[in-house]
Amino acid sequence: MKERLIVQNIGPISDVDIEINKVNIYIGPQSIGKSTLAKVISFCAWLEKNILMNQGTSHIDKDFLRQNLLVYHKLTSFFNASSYIEYSSALISFSFHSLNDFKIAVVGDMKRTDMRKITYIPAERNIISIPNISTLSLENNYIRDFIFDWLLIHGKFTNEYQIELLGIGGSYSFDTNKGDIITLEDGKEIPLNQSSSGLQSVVPLLVFLAYGADWIFHNEPDLSFDNFNSLQKSILKSLSKDEELEAKVFEAAIKTPAINQALGNIYHFARHHSSEIEANEGMKEIRDLVNHIGKPHSSFFVIEEPEENLFPSTQYELVKHIFRMLDNGNDNKLVITTHSPYIMTSINNLIQCQTVLEESNTTKEELERVMNTRSFISYEDIDALAFDNGRLVSIKDDEFRLISAESLDSASDKISRDFERLLDL
Repeated sequence: MKERLIVQNIGPISDVDIEINKVNIYIGPQSIGKSTLAKVISFCAWLEKNILMNQGTSHIDKDFLRQNLLVYHKLTSFFNASSYIEYSSALISFSFHSLNDFKIAVVGDMKRTDMRKITYIPAERNIISIPNISTLSLENNYIRDFIFDWLLIHGKFTNEYQIELLGIGGSYSFDTNKGDIITLEDGKEIPLNQSSSGLQSVVPLLVFLAYGADWIFHNEPDLSFDNFNSLQKSILKSLSKDEELEAKVFEAAIKTPAINQALGNIYHFARHHSSEIEANEGMKEIRDLVNHIGKPHSSFFVIEEPEENLFPSTQYELVKHIFRMLDNGNDNKLVITTHSPYIMTSINNLIQCQTVLEESNTTKEELERVMNTRSFISYEDIDALAFDNGRLVSIKDDEFRLISAESLDSASDKISRDFERLLDL
């Protein structure tokens, strides 16, 4: 079942009704609603994950929604009396008119639904290059969380796990003494905060991609305090067999040191000694719960303006890299907002690759030699939409099975027409 989202009268958005496909591209000028939509999509995906982590909805009230939807995403002034959100997935149904008028229900099986890693990469990502960023006092919103996540994950990419910088040349790594370092092809090292604006934008994007699409599936996942707290409460709910107990009962229980320690031990035993608990039905249930919600099984990336400060040829290499990272055998999803026709034409090349693969005798190896990538995308698995007066219009061309060429760069057409008029004077 595809996720469906309806957004009405929020900021620049008047009426949007979409299904979330595997790949979702939204293009349009500035201040037209792309970031607003990206934030709402991110919130709805995270809300589903939060319900899964907590194995229920009893903790969700108007204060929860005020903080996690309005304040966290800096959308408070975007909402009015006619604002509306409706989101449905295989697990939850959610509708929101106001903080005092919302409905949420679990419609799927929480014990069998796998968790996703939700990664929101904002346009403001180059903020991580500000010196001593960890010492700044920041409001509790998505920018603050992005910085905290960066501080948590960038140290994993040391010399042993360097990140190649696409067609730019060189690599990124973190050194405990030197900090964030760009190593050029000639071996020269440059601090990230002294590098170009393009590198300061693309490096955090590449780091979060490497972490969310690769690292977490091969290493012990990082659990924040809040996530571990939710996981403990879910284990306690499973042990108690009482779905009617209020959330505050579980909250009080896990604050008891002995219970907290016991739940931590149960979690670690279930994670690392799966084969030893086959004979115990109660522990098998806990193990299955931990396996479903204690680690992610797929990735959901929301990326704002991947083209930021990048030359067109680098944008092309970045698009190929993003699709290569997501081609890891998991049921991943991607949302991109963009101003750039180069991003769209780059994706068209990957769509055409898949079409050639399916409709000709060309092998994947031959395409890889031509394209320098093995990761393509089916036309059916992508939605490309453009904003038009607060609504979204599909720019897919079903005849040619590509993103419509006429929709990609209308600005260039206008510039060319004006130039032709000048020649006639």
